[in-house]
Amino acid sequence: MKSTSTLPACCTLFTLIPGFFLLCGFRATPVTLPELSTQARLIVHGTVISKTIREDPRSGLFTQVRIQLRETWKGTPPGPVVTVVHSGGILGGRKTQVSGQVDFQVGEEVIAFLDRNPQGEFVTLAMRQGKLSVISPPPARNIPGAQTQGVLHHGRYFSLPAFKSLVAPNR
Repeated sequence: MKSTSTLPACCTLFTLIPGFFLLCGFRATPVTLPELSTQARLIVHGTVISKTIREDPRSGLFTQVRIQLRETWKGTPPGPVVTVVHSGGILGGRKTQVSGQVDFQVGEEVIAFLDRNPQGEFVTLAMRQGKLSVISPPPARNIPGAQTQGVLHHGRYFSLPAFKSLVAPNR
């Protein structure tokens, strides 16, 4: 009997390609907010509710992350929960790590810039650059809009309302 893989093809590529780039001295180029927001099919604000690592016999370990949506800033989600996949993870005594890969933690509040892979599953754009953690404002810095939670993007703090207006101005 022939087995079929549940691992997305892009995860296989993402498992192999970063190693090649590391050998060649490749470094990821920062992606701008306009690039992320233009290229994303779906931009969501939500909370990570689960993280499951699975193994594909042909491609190795991959992670499925479920995000409970608070808001959708762009696109139409399939429901109140979106599942995102990425290569790598820890399962039993095995660990697969991909340089530059996104990392989600259960309970974490995030903004995610998503696209679909060839299998129709959601993946973050530009690996870890396609996910931003929602954080509390920096203490006592007199930052406009810092009374609300926000995100850091390339070292700059944005309140959630300000960030949303930059990323999804028509929402």
